[in-house]
Order: sequence, then structure tokens, then C-alpha cells
Amino acid sequence: MNLDIYRGEILGLLGPNEAGKTTTIRMIVGRSSITEVK
Repeated sequence: MNLDIYRGEILGLLGPNEAGKTTTIRMIVGRSSITEVK
């Protein structure tokens, strides 16, 4: 995945329950690594 987010931009991530939205955001900000994902 390639994603460019610039200061001041607002990002929305939509999807159904259990789709991995929170995990994706945590990986983007460095709170989780791919090896920690269940």
C-alpha cells in the first residue's frame, strides 16, 4: 500500500466490522508491526 498524507489533511478509513481499520491505522502510525497482527 502506498499512502501520502500531508499535514492538515483529513483522512477517513471506512469498512465493515473486523475489516482491519484500527490495525491499519496502528501500523501507519507505528503502534503495531505486521508480525503483531492476529
